[in-house]
Amino acid sequence: FESCDLRSAMCCWVSDRQANDNNGNCATPYDENCRDADPGDNTDLCAVDMDRTTSSSSHVDGGFALFHGNNEGPVHCHGFAWGQDVNEPAARFKGNNLFFVSMYDHLHQRGYVREVPGAPMCACVEKMPIVSRADCTEIEEDETWLFTWSSSQYQFTASLESIKIKFNACRGANNRNNDLEAFYRRLANEGRASEDEFDEFKKTVVGNHQCDNAINALLEEKGYVYDPDPYVEGLTQVYGKGEMVPVEQHLLRPLSAFTKQGDIGLRHLLGEHSPVFYVVRWCPRCQRSHRMIVYKRLTAIPEDMDFYTLFTERWLDYPENVNHLDFTLHSSLEEAFEDKNPWSFCNYHEHVGFPRDCGPYGFVGGQWSSPNGGQQDVAFYVWNGNPDITDPARPHPDIPNFTKSAGFCLNANGNDQNSGVYQLEGGDFETEELQTRCLKLCAAYPGYTGCEAIWGQHNRGCYVHTKDVSTGNGAGNHMCWVL
Repeated sequence: FESCDLRSAMCCWVSDRQANDNNGNCATPYDENCRDADPGDNTDLCAVDMDRTTSSSSHVDGGFALFHGNNEGPVHCHGFAWGQDVNEPAARFKGNNLFFVSMYDHLHQRGYVREVPGAPMCACVEKMPIVSRADCTEIEEDETWLFTWSSSQYQFTASLESIKIKFNACRGANNRNNDLEAFYRRLANEGRASEDEFDEFKKTVVGNHQCDNAINALLEEKGYVYDPDPYVEGLTQVYGKGEMVPVEQHLLRPLSAFTKQGDIGLRHLLGEHSPVFYVVRWCPRCQRSHRMIVYKRLTAIPEDMDFYTLFTERWLDYPENVNHLDFTLHSSLEEAFEDKNPWSFCNYHEHVGFPRDCGPYGFVGGQWSSPNGGQQDVAFYVWNGNPDITDPARPHPDIPNFTKSAGFCLNANGNDQNSGVYQLEGGDFETEELQTRCLKLCAAYPGYTGCEAIWGQHNRGCYVHTKDVSTGNGAGNHMCWVL
């Protein structure tokens, strides 16, 4: 503890190995349901600075790892802190607190194990990973003293008879309990820590929704310079927002200068022989999966489609703008050119811009952009080769001869098929009209083997199967179609 300059310590875990304790998702039988189980997620992991700790913990001499968005997986962090007075209970019994937090409460009671890679499991806060928050335990002490008067020696003696310690959730500033940052704020408010120490503490426990700022601060500390606009050969920018504003917004207007930029000359979005074209959105501060998105148009464009409105203000599925049927989304131009790895899920909204909550394998929120909301730094580009494309329009697929049965889809062994299944759209797919739409979406997805519709429950939506499915199990609120 002598090396803890900020008089605070924290532990972080990434695995759960104990079932039936109402913490984490480890379950029995252990061989099937606890091989890679997760702890209860109570924080966002922002970054790991391996220069903070010794090589015995990180196993490398230095470096760092960044975790943009919320894609690091479940992580659980818990800590404690003590004031400047070495005689206060929090300082005197910090070792007891460490044992309680690390060994009893989390290892013994919850079964939490494994540290964040590149960091210690428990250490002084300033040596731990950069996170948004942590739970917190504080000491409550009850001491019994015996005072004795000696008439022969004319003096009192005092002896400590018993000590009782309770481990409670921290009472933090502004009625924020069980929160390490709020507890440290309380220490500063009470004069038990300085404001400079609190500012330093905030470099590790940075606060909710502050990971992006923390990552940028770490990169600046390491000597990196932020470049929001990567050079991509063969693209022309047509719209920018925030730090990406070298182009006026009106350049996305169709029928005027949709792809005209300065004196470069007119680059027609549409060629004479094909409706296929590519638009790229670049969002440097989006989570990693959404930094580059490629929109590949598959069918002819309706005359009343306004591209500026579609991409920046009202991301709608009409007129004729349905994922897998009229366009596909990809994570790179190379994948778009080769029709590889199309994003499975898309949804739409009249007050939200591209791509609302579309994602590679399911719903991903918070990555959309609009002129007055959403992601702040966004640019749209068109591919300069669009005019030379000769690919024909891709017709909507015919619905194949599926075998229909009620219930969720089972594999050949009679078990629920949860592998190789991807959500295509959300919502209640109960009506015949919506189920027909679901079947068309499934038929357009590469490698489909079946289709599943769910309604009236939290995971409602249209799903495509790409692995072995045999029949439905008869359960309510589900419908299964098998080739």
